[in-house]
Amino acid sequence: MKERKLTQYALAMKTGVSQSTISAVVRSLHDNPSVTLLYEITAGLDITLSEFFASPLFRYENIID
Repeated sequence: MKERKLTQYALAMKTGVSQSTISAVVRSLHDNPSVTLLYEITAGLDITLSEFFASPLFRYENIID
């Protein structure tokens, strides 16, 4: 969102995903977001799921259990 200069509200409007759901995902309160939810969010960010999961955040050493 930061790279795209989008607020949670703007992303919610663009994707149809509620702002509260986006907020929960951003704040890591949404334990297991569905692939469908992630697809909707990534589509709103104009990136693919592959690009999303290619982030260094998803490298094994960066995942906190």
